[in-house]
Amino acid sequence: MIANHQNIKILQLQKQDIETILAEHEQRAGRSLPQPYETEFWVYHQKRAISSFLSFSKIGGIIYLCCAIFIVFRNYFIIPALYIEHDYWRGLLSASNGAFCLSLLVLIARHPKAQHYFGYVALFIIGWAIYLTAVLTLSQYTSSIRQQFVFIAFVFIFGYVMTGVKPLHMFVVGLISSAAIFATFFYFQVKFDLVVCLRVFVGSNMIGFGITKIMNHQERMSFLKTKLIGVDQQILKEYNDQLLTLSQFDGLTNVSNRRSLDATLERYHALAQSEQQPLAVVFIDIDYFKFYNDYYGHPQGDAVLKAIAHAIQNTVRDQDFVARYGGEEFVVLLPNTDVHQAYRIASHISKAVDELQIHHAKSEISPHITISLGVAVYSTEHQISSQQLLYFADQALYRAKACGRHQISQHEIRDYDDVEAQKKAT
Repeated sequence: MIANHQNIKILQLQKQDIETILAEHEQRAGRSLPQPYETEFWVYHQKRAISSFLSFSKIGGIIYLCCAIFIVFRNYFIIPALYIEHDYWRGLLSASNGAFCLSLLVLIARHPKAQHYFGYVALFIIGWAIYLTAVLTLSQYTSSIRQQFVFIAFVFIFGYVMTGVKPLHMFVVGLISSAAIFATFFYFQVKFDLVVCLRVFVGSNMIGFGITKIMNHQERMSFLKTKLIGVDQQILKEYNDQLLTLSQFDGLTNVSNRRSLDATLERYHALAQSEQQPLAVVFIDIDYFKFYNDYYGHPQGDAVLKAIAHAIQNTVRDQDFVARYGGEEFVVLLPNTDVHQAYRIASHISKAVDELQIHHAKSEISPHITISLGVAVYSTEHQISSQQLLYFADQALYRAKACGRHQISQHEIRDYDDVEAQKKAT
């Protein structure tokens, strides 16, 4: 219960923190989120980018293939015969390189272990695609073919939008690719229009950077709202768990309550029937507890109930079930336990309570708190109901108290008990 309250407080503080960040982010576009939200955002953003990329990879691949085939055939007919060997193969190599880069990205995106490196590999592939496409296109002799280098702008946009990498990283890669292109042209003395190339390369890079910054602002908003919804759901779950705990557990002793006992007894009884296994019930009562409460007061009596519940729980096995039946009475369910095992466990429980050495000045049998126990065991020989079994254990407890208390009484189920118990249990 305490853990529930602490978790709810932590989650509520986290919710307030996210709401504050969300309000600030709405007012100031382009800002990064505080750590560690920014780191978490990029992991979230990368996963979404990979998912979107894979979703559109098939249709995107088909579109690229159709466009590449059209351009390759078109180039064959518009390239002068003098330049066909030089220009055509460069165009074909450029189209093939684009297909190879796309295929490589798809393979990395699909491989679970390689996805972690998707962003880094994507930067290298996009940079290579920009460089080789520009070099192959602008080094052709046919002027109309050289003008196709403007399509490099789409490669820039693709790198910014579809790969999920940080805009600054992509911007740097774009600048490096552009610088490498110009250096190659100067080195090999390839003629090109510097102003037009600067507009295409630098302009595309800046446009892609600006578009992505706007998109990332919206993505951050979506991320924060998703986080907020997640925290709300966790808070709701904690409240539901708290309500479930309250409905199934005794608030004082933290063991199961009467309602939970009834449901568990039915379940254990049905399991014992189906598996043909015994089921033991131990009914426990604190001796002269009313006298203790009247003399020491109810707060001290509550402390005794807690201590005895704790002692019972620490004595029984992991598979056993402990519940507070009401007042000073407890019930223990012992699945797969025969008469001898049940009596031994009941003895251990009685001894554990004796060892608490809780002083009881008004007890008529001992200077310390003691308990009386009644034991009844279901077996396949007598097909009794779960409520009949509980009734027999209660009757055994009654006999233990009538015989002087601080002892264990065992009810031996006989044939005539089936009819007699049926009348009293109902």
